[in-house]
Amino acid sequence: MENKSITEIISEFTEQSKAVAKKSEELTETTDRIKEYLNSFHYDVIEQKKITAENQENLLKAVQIFTHHLENTQVKTELKTDDKKSILSLQKNLKIFNWSLYGFLGLGFMSLIMFSLSIIFALKFYKVSLQTKQEVREEIALEMKKNGERIYREAQVSELESDMKIVKEFIKENPTAGKELLKYRADIIKKKGN
Repeated sequence: MENKSITEIISEFTEQSKAVAKKSEELTETTDRIKEYLNSFHYDVIEQKKITAENQENLLKAVQIFTHHLENTQVKTELKTDDKKSILSLQKNLKIFNWSLYGFLGLGFMSLIMFSLSIIFALKFYKVSLQTKQEVREEIALEMKKNGERIYREAQVSELESDMKIVKEFIKENPTAGKELLKYRADIIKKKGN
Protein backbone atom coordinates (compact mmCIF):
# COMPACT_ATOMS: atom_id res chain seq x y z
CA MET A 1 0.00 0.00 0.00
CA GLU A 2 1.31 3.47 -0.90
CA ASN A 3 2.05 5.93 1.86
CA LYS A 4 -0.93 8.23 1.49
CA SER A 5 -2.16 10.77 3.95
CA ILE A 6 -5.48 10.35 5.66
CA THR A 7 -6.96 13.21 3.69
CA GLU A 8 -5.90 11.61 0.39
CA ILE A 9 -7.48 8.31 1.45
CA ILE A 10 -10.67 10.05 2.56
CA SER A 11 -10.73 12.11 -0.65
CA GLU A 12 -10.34 9.00 -2.81
CA PHE A 13 -13.00 7.23 -0.81
CA THR A 14 -15.37 10.19 -1.16
CA GLU A 15 -14.85 10.27 -4.95
CA GLN A 16 -15.50 6.55 -5.17
CA SER A 17 -18.63 6.90 -3.03
CA LYS A 18 -19.91 9.67 -5.32
CA ALA A 19 -19.24 7.48 -8.36
CA VAL A 20 -21.15 4.61 -6.73
CA ALA A 21 -24.06 6.92 -5.93
CA LYS A 22 -24.11 8.20 -9.53
CA LYS A 23 -24.04 4.65 -10.92
CA SER A 24 -26.83 3.70 -8.51
CA GLU A 25 -28.96 6.60 -9.80
CA GLU A 26 -28.27 5.60 -13.40
CA LEU A 27 -29.21 2.02 -12.57
CA THR A 28 -32.44 3.17 -10.95
CA GLU A 29 -33.32 5.29 -14.01
CA THR A 30 -32.56 2.39 -16.35
CA THR A 31 -34.68 0.10 -14.19
CA ASP A 32 -37.61 2.51 -14.32
CA ARG A 33 -37.33 2.77 -18.10
CA ILE A 34 -37.23 -1.02 -18.45
CA LYS A 35 -40.31 -1.31 -16.24
CA GLU A 36 -42.14 1.23 -18.41
CA TYR A 37 -41.15 -0.60 -21.60
CA LEU A 38 -42.21 -3.95 -20.15
CA ASN A 39 -45.57 -2.56 -18.98
CA SER A 40 -46.18 -0.98 -22.39
CA PHE A 41 -45.13 -4.17 -24.17
CA HIS A 42 -47.34 -6.29 -21.89
CA TYR A 43 -50.34 -4.06 -22.64
CA ASP A 44 -49.67 -4.23 -26.41
CA VAL A 45 -49.35 -8.03 -26.29
CA ILE A 46 -52.63 -8.37 -24.40
CA GLU A 47 -54.38 -6.08 -26.90
CA GLN A 48 -52.95 -7.96 -29.89
CA LYS A 49 -53.91 -11.27 -28.31
CA LYS A 50 -57.51 -10.05 -27.87
CA ILE A 51 -57.65 -8.83 -31.46
CA THR A 52 -56.20 -12.11 -32.73
CA ALA A 53 -58.63 -14.14 -30.63
CA GLU A 54 -61.55 -12.10 -31.98
CA ASN A 55 -60.30 -12.52 -35.56
CA GLN A 56 -59.90 -16.26 -35.07
CA GLU A 57 -63.36 -16.51 -33.53
CA ASN A 58 -64.90 -14.51 -36.37
CA LEU A 59 -63.07 -16.63 -38.93
CA LEU A 60 -64.22 -19.83 -37.22
CA LYS A 61 -67.82 -18.59 -37.17
CA ALA A 62 -67.59 -17.65 -40.83
CA VAL A 63 -66.18 -21.07 -41.70
CA GLN A 64 -68.88 -22.81 -39.63
CA ILE A 65 -71.59 -20.74 -41.28
CA PHE A 66 -70.06 -21.42 -44.65
CA THR A 67 -69.82 -25.18 -44.04
CA HIS A 68 -73.35 -25.23 -42.61
CA HIS A 69 -74.68 -23.54 -45.73
CA LEU A 70 -72.57 -25.81 -47.88
CA GLU A 71 -73.97 -28.93 -46.23
CA ASN A 72 -77.55 -27.70 -46.56
CA THR A 73 -77.28 -26.88 -50.23
CA GLN A 74 -76.94 -29.31 -53.02
CA VAL A 75 -75.06 -26.88 -55.15
CA LYS A 76 -71.48 -27.71 -55.79
CA THR A 77 -69.37 -24.88 -54.54
CA GLU A 78 -65.73 -24.13 -54.52
CA LEU A 79 -63.74 -21.39 -52.91
CA LYS A 80 -62.41 -18.81 -55.21
CA THR A 81 -58.70 -18.70 -55.59
CA ASP A 82 -58.61 -15.27 -53.93
CA ASP A 83 -60.48 -16.62 -50.89
CA LYS A 84 -58.11 -19.56 -50.60
CA LYS A 85 -55.15 -17.22 -50.85
CA SER A 86 -56.54 -14.91 -48.18
CA ILE A 87 -57.20 -17.84 -45.81
CA LEU A 88 -53.69 -19.20 -46.37
CA SER A 89 -52.27 -15.70 -45.92
CA LEU A 90 -54.17 -15.31 -42.66
CA GLN A 91 -52.82 -18.66 -41.44
CA LYS A 92 -49.26 -17.55 -42.29
CA ASN A 93 -49.74 -14.24 -40.50
CA LEU A 94 -51.05 -16.01 -37.40
CA LYS A 95 -48.01 -18.30 -37.32
CA ILE A 96 -45.65 -15.35 -37.72
CA PHE A 97 -47.48 -13.48 -34.95
CA ASN A 98 -47.20 -16.47 -32.62
CA TRP A 99 -43.44 -16.72 -33.24
CA SER A 100 -43.05 -12.97 -32.76
CA LEU A 101 -44.97 -13.16 -29.51
CA TYR A 102 -42.67 -15.90 -28.22
CA GLY A 103 -39.65 -13.83 -29.27
CA PHE A 104 -40.90 -10.74 -27.43
CA LEU A 105 -41.67 -12.78 -24.33
CA GLY A 106 -38.18 -14.27 -24.48
CA LEU A 107 -36.64 -10.80 -24.76
CA GLY A 108 -38.73 -9.63 -21.81
CA PHE A 109 -37.56 -12.59 -19.75
CA MET A 110 -33.93 -11.91 -20.69
CA SER A 111 -34.37 -8.23 -19.71
CA LEU A 112 -35.76 -9.31 -16.35
CA ILE A 113 -32.75 -11.58 -15.79
CA MET A 114 -30.35 -8.77 -16.73
CA PHE A 115 -32.17 -6.40 -14.40
CA SER A 116 -31.95 -8.90 -11.53
CA LEU A 117 -28.25 -9.50 -12.14
CA SER A 118 -27.50 -5.78 -12.20
CA ILE A 119 -29.30 -5.35 -8.85
CA ILE A 120 -27.30 -8.24 -7.37
CA PHE A 121 -23.99 -6.78 -8.58
CA ALA A 122 -24.91 -3.29 -7.37
CA LEU A 123 -25.70 -4.65 -3.91
CA LYS A 124 -22.40 -6.56 -3.83
CA PHE A 125 -20.50 -3.42 -4.82
CA TYR A 126 -22.33 -1.42 -2.15
CA LYS A 127 -21.43 -3.98 0.54
CA VAL A 128 -17.77 -3.95 -0.51
CA SER A 129 -17.83 -0.14 -0.47
CA LEU A 130 -19.18 -0.13 3.09
CA GLN A 131 -16.60 -2.70 4.12
CA THR A 132 -13.81 -0.57 2.62
CA LYS A 133 -15.15 2.50 4.41
CA GLN A 134 -14.99 0.61 7.73
CA GLU A 135 -11.43 -0.53 7.00
CA VAL A 136 -10.35 3.07 6.27
CA ARG A 137 -11.88 4.20 9.56
CA GLU A 138 -10.05 1.46 11.45
CA GLU A 139 -6.78 2.35 9.71
CA ILE A 140 -7.18 6.04 10.62
CA ALA A 141 -8.00 5.14 14.23
CA LEU A 142 -4.90 2.90 14.49
CA GLU A 143 -2.65 5.59 12.98
CA MET A 144 -4.01 8.19 15.40
CA LYS A 145 -3.49 5.81 18.32
CA LYS A 146 0.15 5.23 17.27
CA ASN A 147 0.74 8.99 17.12
CA GLY A 148 -0.89 9.49 20.52
CA GLU A 149 -3.73 11.49 19.00
CA ARG A 150 -7.41 11.36 19.89
CA ILE A 151 -10.64 12.78 18.61
CA TYR A 152 -12.54 15.08 20.96
CA ARG A 153 -15.88 16.78 20.64
CA GLU A 154 -15.70 20.48 19.85
CA ALA A 155 -17.71 21.31 22.96
CA GLN A 156 -15.12 19.54 25.15
CA VAL A 157 -12.24 21.43 23.53
CA SER A 158 -14.06 24.77 23.93
CA GLU A 159 -14.76 24.01 27.58
CA LEU A 160 -11.10 23.07 28.18
CA GLU A 161 -9.88 26.28 26.50
CA SER A 162 -12.29 28.31 28.60
CA ASP A 163 -11.07 26.60 31.79
CA MET A 164 -7.44 27.26 30.80
CA LYS A 165 -8.17 30.99 30.33
CA ILE A 166 -9.79 31.12 33.77
CA VAL A 167 -6.79 29.38 35.39
CA LYS A 168 -4.33 31.75 33.64
CA GLU A 169 -6.31 34.78 34.82
CA PHE A 170 -6.40 33.33 38.34
CA ILE A 171 -2.59 32.85 38.32
CA LYS A 172 -2.12 36.43 37.04
CA GLU A 173 -4.35 37.94 39.70
CA ASN A 174 -3.21 35.66 42.54
CA PRO A 175 0.49 34.89 42.04
CA THR A 176 0.96 33.16 45.40
CA ALA A 177 -2.08 30.94 45.07
CA GLY A 178 -1.13 30.42 41.42
CA LYS A 179 2.30 29.02 42.41
CA GLU A 180 0.60 26.63 44.84
CA LEU A 181 -1.85 25.57 42.13
CA LEU A 182 1.02 24.91 39.68
CA LYS A 183 2.91 22.95 42.37
CA TYR A 184 -0.22 20.92 43.12
CA ARG A 185 -0.67 20.23 39.39
CA ALA A 186 2.99 19.09 39.05
CA ASP A 187 2.59 16.72 42.03
CA ILE A 188 -0.52 15.14 40.50
CA ILE A 189 1.18 14.71 37.13
CA LYS A 190 4.19 13.12 38.88
CA LYS A 191 1.88 10.68 40.75
CA LYS A 192 0.08 9.69 37.56
CA GLY A 193 3.42 9.12 35.85
CA ASN A 194 4.47 6.59 38.54
